[in-house]
Amino acid sequence: LPKFIFDFISGGAGNERALKKNISDLDAISLRPFIPDSAGVFNPNKSIFGQPYSLPFGIAPIGLASAVYPKAELVLADCALRHNIPFILSAAANVSIDEVVKTTGYPPWFQLYIPKETQIMDRLIQSAKNNNCPVLVVTVDTAVPGIRLRDLKNQLTIPFKPSFTNLSDMLCNPHWLLKQLLAKKNRVSKF
Repeated sequence: LPKFIFDFISGGAGNERALKKNISDLDAISLRPFIPDSAGVFNPNKSIFGQPYSLPFGIAPIGLASAVYPKAELVLADCALRHNIPFILSAAANVSIDEVVKTTGYPPWFQLYIPKETQIMDRLIQSAKNNNCPVLVVTVDTAVPGIRLRDLKNQLTIPFKPSFTNLSDMLCNPHWLLKQLLAKKNRVSKF
């Protein structure tokens, strides 16, 4: 991956203290296998918000996942469907709810960032409703966007405006660049 894409996905806001703490806390957790006794059978199936799933976790929303791999959200949605786990489509996805439903045949959960413009929020909620999204995940921590130092250093802007550094970084990753260019040629418009 180009460095500016890698840093966007792996980075956090500010000095990344919360990111480092989260990683440290997760590293401190040990998962122990559960082996049922001869009378019991382990069943990981769980009902989440009234929906039966094979496991008690799902695929979290990832903004701009398609910058890593073209239409990554569709790959993730298909994986979730095959394994019967929830998939949460980010409002910052590069594919629409309609496209996920058309491709997989099932509606994802939908993550909504609260936009400043009410009409955009209304349109997003209506799209989720029209597509029968079973869960609306409202993200409220973006009223004031975090200062992402890696993104500033890499001159990453949204919408993307390539800088000389980013262009040279993309050219140094020809496999990634070719996939992105081919996908852009076939891109479906969002919402």
